[in-house]
Amino acid sequence: MTWGDSFLALLAAVVCLIGPGLIVTAPFRFGALARTAVSGLVGACVVASAATTFGAFGLAFAWWQVLVVTVVGLTLALAVRPAVPRLEPRPDRRVLLLLGMWLLSVLAIAIVMFWRVPIPDRIAQTQDNIFHLSATGAILSGHSASPFAIGGLIDTTGAFTYSPSGWHSLAALVAQTTGVPVAVAFNVLWLAMIAVVWLPGIAWLARTVVPTWIAPTIALPLGASFGWYPYGLLTGGALYPSALAHALLPAAVAVVLVAARAVLGERGRVSRARRWTAAVVGVALAGGALAAADPRAIATLFVIVAPFVFWRLIVVLRQARETAPEERRRARSMLWGSVIAAVLAIVAGITFGNAAMPLTGRPDDASDLVAQTAWQSMTQVMMAQSQTGVNGVVTIVAPPLALAVIGGIFMALRRATTRWVVVPYLVLAGLYVLAAGDVGPVSSMLAALWLGDPYRLGAALAIVGVPLATIGIVTLGRLIVPTRRALGAGAAVVTAVIVGVASTGTLAGTGVSEAAGAVFRQPVQASDGVVVSSAQMTFMRDQVSAIVPDDQRVLGDPWDGSALAGVFAGREPVFPHVSGRWDDVRLTLAYSLPSIDESPEACTALDELRVRYVLHTPGSFGGGDSEDDLFLGLHAAVEASLFTEVATDGESFLYRIDQCGDLG
Repeated sequence: MTWGDSFLALLAAVVCLIGPGLIVTAPFRFGALARTAVSGLVGACVVASAATTFGAFGLAFAWWQVLVVTVVGLTLALAVRPAVPRLEPRPDRRVLLLLGMWLLSVLAIAIVMFWRVPIPDRIAQTQDNIFHLSATGAILSGHSASPFAIGGLIDTTGAFTYSPSGWHSLAALVAQTTGVPVAVAFNVLWLAMIAVVWLPGIAWLARTVVPTWIAPTIALPLGASFGWYPYGLLTGGALYPSALAHALLPAAVAVVLVAARAVLGERGRVSRARRWTAAVVGVALAGGALAAADPRAIATLFVIVAPFVFWRLIVVLRQARETAPEERRRARSMLWGSVIAAVLAIVAGITFGNAAMPLTGRPDDASDLVAQTAWQSMTQVMMAQSQTGVNGVVTIVAPPLALAVIGGIFMALRRATTRWVVVPYLVLAGLYVLAAGDVGPVSSMLAALWLGDPYRLGAALAIVGVPLATIGIVTLGRLIVPTRRALGAGAAVVTAVIVGVASTGTLAGTGVSEAAGAVFRQPVQASDGVVVSSAQMTFMRDQVSAIVPDDQRVLGDPWDGSALAGVFAGREPVFPHVSGRWDDVRLTLAYSLPSIDESPEACTALDELRVRYVLHTPGSFGGGDSEDDLFLGLHAAVEASLFTEVATDGESFLYRIDQCGDLG
């Protein structure tokens, strides 16, 4: 399949992402940009609600469930419409210019990301992506898409798990409605997500922060210019759920900002009850969408919006000095209550983060993270450089973009209404330095909610960096033509295009495109460092699917590609990921298989899991399991020729287990 052949799947991905949101928000008085941005949040909530609700009844995930929840959402929207004020006071202006800049930005991102990826059915050959592919394949095979069930694929002990399934549900939805392979669904969904979720969201956020009509037009090319996002989370590990969350974050931030403005001191013709109703709904929508994509992004949302909320509370307190004593007491109570709540949230977040990730530094599966000095990390922030995630390559400096951000910081500090934007940027920059630099246990403690991952924190920096650069470029345009606002706006737009072209050119030429090509490489034969080869994919599609009955699982070492048997052969693997918490039955197979002739426990475990076939490919991704040697028993059983070979392509082998008889 070529990229041109995948165009219809791309359109389907667009519909899956914002279609439900456009329907649900139809009764509300939104501008086109705000409606598109909010539709991404609504769509994520609708898909997650469908997966959770129908999954609780044991139903396999399907498109009609999303349609049912969309209709319910539209009904609720019609019911609450009278209580929701207009989101934007003025209609969108210069729509054609905005659309042209959007199209230019989408093309720039697509070229930078996929220039060295010749076809859309390649997968990101990273450790994290093994689970994302397996989870999506499991959903397509009938497994529940609920976030309370999807984690059961890698935690089979029966413990309570919450694993965000927003990305996997959307990818399964694209594959179901178009019939494309999972790999194609992933790639078109990522591109559609950037096009109709990230770019409209960051443009709307820029206009929310900088209330001028040219702000979103300027923000669009800037949204394609930062290597941290949208590129870093894909080249730096294929962190698809986190990528979805960061695409949703700009709209989530904008919603919270609008909500805070509505309830904290801004008076108008809209009643207090209507403003509070809209604010509560908006904040719940933002939080729900992020929880569906990646709950850790809620910490980023807090870091970005907390300074604005506190600034508005201080303004309210100052205004209350001239009012009645009751108003002053209420304002002070709101301020101190917010301070206490923020402190508790920070303490709880740090505690939770460190409970999930010990102070030893980085998560167990983050060997690809780049350890560097604090000075190198600070230089990257100041000069808009980004880590690519491949071979330690860092893009070269991007002076136009860096100057735009630095100029935006200085100009933002000059105005009380934008001063707050600098605070989250500095906080996130500090966390990035702590996470990327080798500065000891303090970095792990403070950055634990982001798993000590510089790619997640870098992506958050881009969310604040775009509005700051927008401030800088808008101000530059006014300085160039101080007497003619239209000409000044035009100069700012031209400057933004120059910055965008220069920055994306820098990214493409100094590592990002090459890193993407390396991540999506597809060798013909299996090799160390590759999750699965073309030959393995073909073998699973043609041989494994034809021989293994569809009601049986496939046993294999997940490090050698067998974890993806569900994706390419439609047969559930016993181990769908290279790491997990496995029950005693699976551990029995991992350790006791060599003694199958003498040990009845092995046959009992095989019967319970309905396994009679072993898939084996010599060689392992990343060298295999270097810590627990969990799958050495399986390798030993194969090497001892305990099983009957039923198919091979010279590289991969499918064996039948005859010692335990037929499955009933």
